Amino acid sequence: MAAKKKFKIPDSKIKQLIPDMGSCIATDQIVVRGLRVGFMCREPSGDDGDSGWRFFSGRESPKYIDTPDNF
Repeated sequence: MAAKKKFKIPDSKIKQLIPDMGSCIATDQIVVRGLRVGFMCREPSGDDGDSGWRFFSGRESPKYIDTPDNF
């Protein structure tokens, strides 16, 4: 079982700014380490709850990206 992640910004500090549009995927480089978003792309969503947006810092290696626990 993977260790619980400690996100850079705690849930209690996150404010909804726009209406819910579904989930996105961001790497741990952003949500855990706190690096800025360097690249974002949108791909066809996998299901109704997925917005299709993907966020990367730009420092992720191919090996990092190939590891699902890094998202």
